[in-house]
Amino acid sequence: MLQQEAMDVCKQAMEDFPDSIGPMILMGKYYHQFGNRSEAAKWWRKVLKVDPQRTDVSLRLATVAAEKGDYEQVVELCQRARRVGSLSLGLHQRLARAFLELGKPQEAAEVLQDSIQNHPRDAVSHNMSGEAYLQLKQYDKAVGSYERTLALAPNDSRACYGLTLALDRSGQTEKAQQYREKFREIRGAASKAVKACRGAHNDAGWMRPAVVLANMDAANVAYLKHKQFHQAAARFKRAAVLDPENQRFRQRLVKFYMQQKRFAEAAQICRQLCQRNPNSATYL
Repeated sequence: MLQQEAMDVCKQAMEDFPDSIGPMILMGKYYHQFGNRSEAAKWWRKVLKVDPQRTDVSLRLATVAAEKGDYEQVVELCQRARRVGSLSLGLHQRLARAFLELGKPQEAAEVLQDSIQNHPRDAVSHNMSGEAYLQLKQYDKAVGSYERTLALAPNDSRACYGLTLALDRSGQTEKAQQYREKFREIRGAASKAVKACRGAHNDAGWMRPAVVLANMDAANVAYLKHKQFHQAAARFKRAAVLDPENQRFRQRLVKFYMQQKRFAEAAQICRQLCQRNPNSATYL
């Protein structure tokens, strides 16, 4: 059973390195992937007790809090991470979303200004800025934010809908109608894609990536960190077997073998990559 395999990988990492942070993070990720938020949060809080500077773990806890609708806790966790020094894009967006959900669009807009300054081509931040300005009734600014979003992500239905509202409320009704029609087109295409995805859905299909991730994480945060290279290689190989079409895992395995000066094994994986991509200069 795939879920049991993922748990076995996490438990083995914990047994091998009981005092290490990496396996604790891995355990939290396992429980979160399989829907047990409280257990995931328990493991990640253990990490913060050992290392309060782990802003990535604070952000994981903020994600759990957001899923539970506890936006006050999201703000607290994100602000704590910012005080430590984290300026990550994900943190800014998580904090801004919490402010929007709490009805504090001005605070959200200020956070998003910082995000856009550091990541000017991030469509999500521009989209959220449009939402904040819409709540603030600053319709011209909302229009500008949504237009920048659609320039970066032309098929973003939320931005298209938001732009329709902002144009309507700023009196540009004719232009609003154009984007209303475009919104219907985007949503229609998205609906067909969702139906096709559901038709292809099966338990192994959604569970397999979780097992792949467990193997990759165990290799990176546990075995490589503690220089247990044989175990790390085994985890990389298992990830490649579980997801044979994902070239990234084989690329990582090649890099690992090269670092270990295991050139024959690296060449063998390169040949596999070349078979799938015969015209790739990188693999050759």
